[in-house]
Amino acid sequence: MKLSNEERKAIYRRDGFACALCGSGKYLQVHHYIKRSNGGSNSPHNLVTLCSVCHAEVHGINAFDAPDKPTQEEMEQMVVEYLADMYAPTWNPWEKGTWMHDAMGGVQEPVEYPKREAMIHSTGKKDTVEIIEYNGSNDIIVRYNGVYCTAIDNPFSGLIYADDKYGVIEDYRGSGR
Repeated sequence: MKLSNEERKAIYRRDGFACALCGSGKYLQVHHYIKRSNGGSNSPHNLVTLCSVCHAEVHGINAFDAPDKPTQEEMEQMVVEYLADMYAPTWNPWEKGTWMHDAMGGVQEPVEYPKREAMIHSTGKKDTVEIIEYNGSNDIIVRYNGVYCTAIDNPFSGLIYADDKYGVIEDYRGSGR
């Protein structure tokens, strides 16, 4: 699903209208850490503001020459560190998620999903869920015990409320449900 102008502006605002890697405010673009083609969502946990030069470099396109220029891998690591610092402790790119199947039927590398404490409807107790999609505080898809279900975010309690009783999504296939 294409990123809306509203979502793009929200990421720019979150990142201070500056590139997360170099601080430039010119030619800003939004980068998906996990590519959409690999199952990456438009969740703020997966998006970062980059200038056009840093964005090109993160994708392996040589946009500038400098003797001490970071490698593509180093730039990708800087994106990881930026997002991890912003969403700690709920964003964990090193913990493996589930195996995803791409559009061609092949198996992709595991997608990493951020984990967060949530109140679980069926048990009435707190437990950890994986945030699969975050489309706003009242439109969240989580996975709990292998079940995809709807959830809402309560900013006052700091908890997500996962409805694994009435909000189960039987045949979840990614964004756009």
